[in-house]
Amino acid sequence: MNDLLVGRFIVGLGVGSASMIVPVYLAECAPPEHRGAMVTCMNVALTFGQLISCVIAGVFSTTPEGWRYMLGIAAVPAVIQFFGVLFLPESPRFLVQMGKIEQGRRALESLRGTYAVEAELGDITKAVLDEREAIRRDIEVEEQERVSALEATRSPITTPLPVNS
Repeated sequence: MNDLLVGRFIVGLGVGSASMIVPVYLAECAPPEHRGAMVTCMNVALTFGQLISCVIAGVFSTTPEGWRYMLGIAAVPAVIQFFGVLFLPESPRFLVQMGKIEQGRRALESLRGTYAVEAELGDITKAVLDEREAIRRDIEVEEQERVSALEATRSPITTPLPVNS
């Protein structure tokens, strides 16, 4: 039974990670006019895969030691995805965030050819800079709120009173 729990935990981590990471990667690498459709198709495919997984689990639920087959079958798409990821370019947006603008340009060219790469790279760079500025402003606001909250908690008793001279 421990093997089953460990196996299900590992499969759960894999499916959870894929359902979170793949849509983000697709959105960062897809042409702007196709992003929504690609992410939607990916989510539908993931949901369909979970349905198929449940059907397969139902089929093997009556088989002795069927859980081993379930986990073995679940490993097949995971292995395919693992080796497929090795051939994917890094996300141009990620590279720009890391300050690797030239590598981001090359990754974008590998995804789009030379079509409108400079314009899209400029959009990505602007978006990254805007995000950094928004984060910086949020941090400043949080610091100001923390200081204000600290000042509000001061008791009038602990505040020194002026001494009459």
